[in-house]
Amino acid sequence: MSENLNRPAPRLGLRDRWKIARYLGRLDEALPDLITPGDFRRWRALRSDLRAGVLAAALDVGVDQALADLGPVEVLAREYDLAIRGPRAPMWMRGAIAAVGLLAGLTALWVAYTAGLAKALTYVGGGVTPWVYVLGLRTQASSDGRGTSVAVTLTPLLWWFLASLIVFLLVARVWRLWRRPATA
Repeated sequence: MSENLNRPAPRLGLRDRWKIARYLGRLDEALPDLITPGDFRRWRALRSDLRAGVLAAALDVGVDQALADLGPVEVLAREYDLAIRGPRAPMWMRGAIAAVGLLAGLTALWVAYTAGLAKALTYVGGGVTPWVYVLGLRTQASSDGRGTSVAVTLTPLLWWFLASLIVFLLVARVWRLWRRPATA
């Protein structure tokens, strides 16, 4: 009996530990944004418990079976998201990323079109172009042979911000704040 007590506990190999780490990494990616520090702390504690449980199960039934018992990553992520934040939580970070992406895309398109317009002026021989509307912004390019300048009216830029606000609200699913919780 003393021989069993002195024997070291079985350890998982590098490949098995990598499989567990990969599964937990995919779970991290599948979770919606956990923006508040409280949510993140709860997830970190749950993740540590999950890792310990998977390691213990892996020693008993093997890593492949232990991970198969957890089920698909997407389903587990949805369950943890409900456990951490509840069913009513909007996804603020996703909304912010979408809104900033829209503004960056509109800006890039405006810069590209305006730069092309200014470049065309250098080939034509300079002068001033009439005011043109590029994505709602009133823009005028001019060239004098030595350089190019661009004038823009920024008042219509408010429409860009309104569009980004709408995208933010839709992607963040802000209506979840007013949804009643499901009753059992």
